[in-house]
Amino acid sequence: MPKVWTRILIACVGIVIVSEGKADISAEELVVKIRPSIVGITVAPSLASGSHDNSLKDVPTSATTINLKGYSVGSGTIISSNGLILTDISVLSPLGEITVTLEDGSKNIAKVVGQDTETGFALIKIPRASLPSIKVLNPQKVALGQNLIAFGRTTLGSISIPVVTNGIVSGIAEINNSYGAIQSTIPVQPGMGGAAVISLKTGEVIGIIQMIYRGEKFSPITFSTPIEEYLKIENSLYKNSK
Repeated sequence: MPKVWTRILIACVGIVIVSEGKADISAEELVVKIRPSIVGITVAPSLASGSHDNSLKDVPTSATTINLKGYSVGSGTIISSNGLILTDISVLSPLGEITVTLEDGSKNIAKVVGQDTETGFALIKIPRASLPSIKVLNPQKVALGQNLIAFGRTTLGSISIPVVTNGIVSGIAEINNSYGAIQSTIPVQPGMGGAAVISLKTGEVIGIIQMIYRGEKFSPITFSTPIEEYLKIENSLYKNSK
């Protein structure tokens, strides 16, 4: 076989191998599927907390939560049909009356089931049944360069708006010498604290947005707590609520 044909054959085989890899899930299709399970969370100031303005700031904190005049606004994900919702602990601070807005616009008062200050996960529950939910499982290993979307809701007054942004896994950062937070290029809008981070490769929830780090000389970096950390403490969160 002439060398030129050998090169062409090798090139074609390489193309076939690449094309057989599993393509990412369509972000549009995924959003339609999980949208009913994404909620907005508003926490009214308690009488003890008073009224204060702790708006979005360029600091390495849980700055993904709107905090205006004492009201905290963030996002959550329904993880069981009986009204259990996973979010970030920063959304519930300062703790007051918690209102959850569903996709249909209905508002429901929630109670805290459990919180974990080390990982930042929080569970709340609303008195509803037969809700659309996302099953939380141990996801496949997160890889650098993996395509992601973040799905949350921004709640302003009586209006709750679904918000979707996208990016890639840009690093795995160690937090408090204990677990690897997922570092990504996902742009975060106010109110997306506690929003679900989902892999476009598998369609699985791989974490929730915890904080964003901003600096003068580099683009903002978003950090998400891996869902595996929630699964490790899931039972203890239930126990703490009793």
